[in-house]
Amino acid sequence: MFYAVGNSLLAAAGVGLTNLANRCVALLHADFGGSLDNMASNGHAVPDQAFPLVTRNITASDRVLFGLGTNERDNGGGSAAKRGYFIDGLRAMVMWCCAFFEEIGTASGWTETGTWVSFSAGYNTRGSYFNGAKLTRTFTGTACMLSSIRQVNNTSYFNVKIDGVLDPRCPFLTGGAIYGLTVGYGPMGILFDGLASGSHTIEIEIFSDGIHPAFMHRFSTLSPKAKVVMLNIANNKDGSDAADIAAYNADMLVLAGEFQTLSLPVEYADVNAKIDSSKMADIRHWNDGGQCEARNVSYECFTGTPAPVVMLTGGAVQFGSDGEAYLSFPGFSKKIT
Repeated sequence: MFYAVGNSLLAAAGVGLTNLANRCVALLHADFGGSLDNMASNGHAVPDQAFPLVTRNITASDRVLFGLGTNERDNGGGSAAKRGYFIDGLRAMVMWCCAFFEEIGTASGWTETGTWVSFSAGYNTRGSYFNGAKLTRTFTGTACMLSSIRQVNNTSYFNVKIDGVLDPRCPFLTGGAIYGLTVGYGPMGILFDGLASGSHTIEIEIFSDGIHPAFMHRFSTLSPKAKVVMLNIANNKDGSDAADIAAYNADMLVLAGEFQTLSLPVEYADVNAKIDSSKMADIRHWNDGGQCEARNVSYECFTGTPAPVVMLTGGAVQFGSDGEAYLSFPGFSKKIT
């Protein structure tokens, strides 16, 4: 199965294209064959796309393409804190795909202290309103990841101890300035790495605001699963917001490195190395040529080999003022040599 997770750059409807068959996702689907599940939707951000992705049963033989961040940057701004909300959410979603995990609400091995309640709302979480409520379990490995939920106006928080040692990043806040087009909550992935090989104990302690629970969702010891490729955020056609886009992309590159250090199958695809203003349909969207370049970069990241030549659909051969023949699409042409 080939999955696509993203915004209008990957969406089935397409924006700024001569022919929908020239979409990056459509071209990759033709390359890989099999079934396609394209969840991408116009205007979507991490919280919006997390909701369909959380229901999918990703397997080790699948491929998953992520194309998120443009709407977070446009609507959330470029502050380090807001980039952090984006990266935390993306970290959780990528983990769901590239690593095996367990649902905390249904998995055995967890010991509960205090009062805990099951919540659904699409995420099937285990949560608590009560100060001092704890979840504890042992695991084996050198790293683990916890997936919890952030929610607008939630001022509860939780602490995490590994082998009795409080993580220095605590407390982990369950609220924040979360940008989502359709929802006010989304995932948060927290990595605990650098552990000695062997058995460890993780303890999660809740500190509630008395109104909102702190939600625990998924837990992973990071055994590799599906191959994931993350497209970076495309530069604007007019060069605007370059510093903000570069900051988001730098954080995404670091995130990919986190997973790669743990031998997880995650790649960062730099579309901006291939797509210039001539391959943009408007300020944010790729034309047919840009979509083809995104396909080429993604294909190489998925397979480790250069992308084969692809024939785009809907073009026409035209002769330029220089007398040479060009294969032309609206806003994009390529000299035939």
